[in-house]
Amino acid sequence: IFSELGAATRRVGFSSADRSLPGSHRERVFLHLAGNSPNKGGEILLRYWRPEWPRLIFVAPLGSRATAPTANIELVTTRLSDDEVRRLQNECAFHIYPSRYEGFGHAPWEGLSCGAVVFTTDGPPFTEHPEAFHCMESASTGPKGLVIGNEPTEAGLTQAVTWAENLSDCELEAESERSR
Repeated sequence: IFSELGAATRRVGFSSADRSLPGSHRERVFLHLAGNSPNKGGEILLRYWRPEWPRLIFVAPLGSRATAPTANIELVTTRLSDDEVRRLQNECAFHIYPSRYEGFGHAPWEGLSCGAVVFTTDGPPFTEHPEAFHCMESASTGPKGLVIGNEPTEAGLTQAVTWAENLSDCELEAESERSR
């Protein structure tokens, strides 16, 4: 965006913490760490998550008034210690981040470090690393300030969850190793 405006730009590097806990027992559960930004897209998951899908652990911001519309959503609204978050990151086979836009996306990168299969919005910065993330079909929400937003479609979310559900144990292990 800045280049197109005529500004001199260069890419800078960021890094996220390695959150891996070797030997953790991984379950076929989805994890969403909502964060404090409304741009993380958590309400998309709460709106579209189906009762027949796997369990979703939704860690909401402190003070959140979110409600779980289906019984397979475990809504966590209390403060978790860093150790508890790290345990969840390692025990959940799938992480899902339907962010409207991201500057970098620490939570998805941390998910990869745990060997999770990480689903993200089909847009930058995730599309800049196509080998790392599983991008969900998304629709543009248009420009917002200096960024162009994307939002996963209901069909994109459905396709992602269905694909994850149909992975064999061997395929899931291979995806986990690829993520890590």
